[in-house]
Amino acid sequence: MDLDHPILSTYFWVSTAQVSKICSLAEFKVLMRKTGVIFCGQSRLGKTKCCEIIEKTLRKTNSRSYITLLPAVNREGNSHATVIQQLANVLGVSLSRSKTRLSVFLEVVDTIVFNTLESRGNQFVLLIDELQRFGRDDFYQLADLYNALDLKQIKMTVISFAMPEIIDKRDDFLRTEQRQIISRFMSEVISFKGLQSEEEMRVILKSYDDISTYPEGSGITYTRHFMPIAYDNGFRLEELSKLFWRELNKLSSGFYVKNLPMEHFMMSIKYFLITAERHDPIPKSAIEGLIRKSAEESNLAEFCRFGSKSV
Repeated sequence: MDLDHPILSTYFWVSTAQVSKICSLAEFKVLMRKTGVIFCGQSRLGKTKCCEIIEKTLRKTNSRSYITLLPAVNREGNSHATVIQQLANVLGVSLSRSKTRLSVFLEVVDTIVFNTLESRGNQFVLLIDELQRFGRDDFYQLADLYNALDLKQIKMTVISFAMPEIIDKRDDFLRTEQRQIISRFMSEVISFKGLQSEEEMRVILKSYDDISTYPEGSGITYTRHFMPIAYDNGFRLEELSKLFWRELNKLSSGFYVKNLPMEHFMMSIKYFLITAERHDPIPKSAIEGLIRKSAEESNLAEFCRFGSKSV
């Protein structure tokens, strides 16, 4: 067993219909120089990975924009705004004790301006993952950053991903009539979904069969790597999409019925391939039982029952 294989390391991603849709929307919002858009969805649907994909995509398609990815850090117990400090860390701005919050803010602005001009453009794209972790003061600081960059004739666009509680934060700003925050960063909230059909699942499994290879360029697809004998005799994961869809949905509940978390789906495929590798070629009579076991081992039922209550 090759422990460096992407299936085992989990450091790979297969684009879904949802991810493709969100990436296209994000690219369009940047092109239109929108102030901000939020992609909002439940836990483990793939938001973080999608945010990373958008960063890589925008770096290729918008080379004249300065792009920064900021994973929001939990600020529990901290009564002060932290977004500028976190952004300073990402940008390499020193946070020595001798510096005031204002001096750090001004250095962040100067760094963004310099890097944006180095890109030969005038747009700063800030990608934020887990936006709901920021508090009221953080959003005010984002507004201050927007205004400071605007004075330098640099347009700031915020593309963010968040859990559903971001709606509560938006409602809180609405109640206190802080509409400038809403209009800048929260006016557009777009739903982020998981796997919603057997057809979406089939497309992903087909990529295991025909597209994704390891080592890269070797021509050895993921399915063939784990099941070479079965693969050479015509076996394809794609043909199992209905069974995987059925078994995983049997275990789903709440927000995740026909809205399967990508993480759990990929875990079930991982279990199937690891087990199948040991019994290649696996008897056809054993496949359905193995898929059922793979779905159970994804821990989806427990996640829906307990883990999803915190989202």
